Amino acid sequence: MQGSLQRVRDVIHGRTPDRPPLYDLLRNDAVISHFAGQRLTVENAAEVVYRAYAPAVDATRPLVRLPEHVHTVTLDDGRVERHFRWTIWTPERVYADSEAYAAAKRRELDAYDPAWTAERQAALDSQLARGADDRARLGEVFYFASGPGVGLQGIFGEIGLEAFSYYLADWPDLIDALLDVQVDRTLAWIAHLPADHGLEAV
Repeated sequence: MQGSLQRVRDVIHGRTPDRPPLYDLLRNDAVISHFAGQRLTVENAAEVVYRAYAPAVDATRPLVRLPEHVHTVTLDDGRVERHFRWTIWTPERVYADSEAYAAAKRRELDAYDPAWTAERQAALDSQLARGADDRARLGEVFYFASGPGVGLQGIFGEIGLEAFSYYLADWPDLIDALLDVQVDRTLAWIAHLPADHGLEAV
């Protein structure tokens, strides 16, 4: 849409835009085909999906998802992740009981090294490069970047909300420690952003 970048920047900086910006993710074949002016397929998705954003919305966020053929992926721990056209379903990790969960998380905490490594820098550089590519391909659409997550969703997503509720009641100090690691990782990520990171809002 014409003026999308300025419209979103006005809101971010506390100014009144010409109208409220439209923000959304596009994950629907009919919508994408309509705004792109071409029927979406898995084969043409890398072109058609990006073309649909500018006439449809003012802003979006990662990731700009492309449709996939249905398939499965076996994770390192044996769980089978199911990939559908627009969604990925990952089975929740199951622990024998609350004590088993706590023991596994204590091992993770003990193994955590806060040092900024070459591998972490490479991952950050790769993430910024993907974001720059998305911004270039989206053109006038404002792209809200994402960094490391801080919050309970990153913890309970692994095991599901029901199991997490029990583990939180049993091990509140352990959950606090897991949140602290998330904060530490995020602060390190921010501290190591290069001067030309190109992020306006996250």
